[in-house]
Amino acid sequence: MPKISLVFLKRSGEIHKYYKNMPSQRAESCGPYSLTPILLAYGYNSHNGYPIDEDYLSLLARTRLMKSEAEERKKVLEAVAKGELTYEEANKEHYKVLYKYDLPYTEREEESGTSVQGLIHAIDVICKDGLLTIPIPSRKGKKVLFTKRRFNKLVNYLIKLAEEIDYQIILNLRTSHLIDPTSEEYNIVSLLLNWNKPEVFSLWNWAVGHFTAVAGFMIFSNGGKNIYFILRDTYKNYGFYGYHLQPMENVRRALLRGDGREGGLLIIVPKEHYNKLLDTVKSVKGLMISDWDNGSPF
Repeated sequence: MPKISLVFLKRSGEIHKYYKNMPSQRAESCGPYSLTPILLAYGYNSHNGYPIDEDYLSLLARTRLMKSEAEERKKVLEAVAKGELTYEEANKEHYKVLYKYDLPYTEREEESGTSVQGLIHAIDVICKDGLLTIPIPSRKGKKVLFTKRRFNKLVNYLIKLAEEIDYQIILNLRTSHLIDPTSEEYNIVSLLLNWNKPEVFSLWNWAVGHFTAVAGFMIFSNGGKNIYFILRDTYKNYGFYGYHLQPMENVRRALLRGDGREGGLLIIVPKEHYNKLLDTVKSVKGLMISDWDNGSPF
């Protein structure tokens, strides 16, 4: 019989207390959304009088809307100003675009969303040096950094460290390489019966650049070892109320993207654990500590 082990990142329970009360993300805000419950769980509730939420983090990270989304928001706010509907009604009907703050916008779909530089900036501004970041790109242009060997070594180190120190992970990937958590065959029974057969599950018919957080890891041991990421997604209708399991190799491919842009893994860690985690990452020869270009300007 296979043995199943669960390794959750520290604070995952506290993060869930905030996450469970959040609706799904607004338009283009997967990065700031993923970061919001993490910062709240570390005690960062406000900054310069502004509450820490998806909207404020999107402002700091310079998240870009599509022009059509920005125009829809403007029309909705004009309707509220004219008394044609209340703000509560507007937020209910147009939640996706009704940000509290004006955001930049673009007409180019590949530029919409949030850069990893923007997320790092938001963390730096709010946390000063209380929380630090370790960005690890999956590739630089055509050069693949997340080879199978390196990625396997990195993930196993992170699993080991999860039991010792406090850190969080946000992934920046392309969704079409993941197994589809919205499909009929994606259920807990099938996952447990086919834990070593990811080919049983269809790939996600959704091809976008995406940020999603890691809640922990599930490890299936039966002679060999299969590792699944436990993702805490920005849409609550994915998987199990927003959580879904993804095989490590699918995550690696998703981080490599293959769409002409770069992906990566952003570690967020308290200052007191930074050096230990940084040294661990640097011990995996061939990896880099650097930001990456996912197409969204900062």
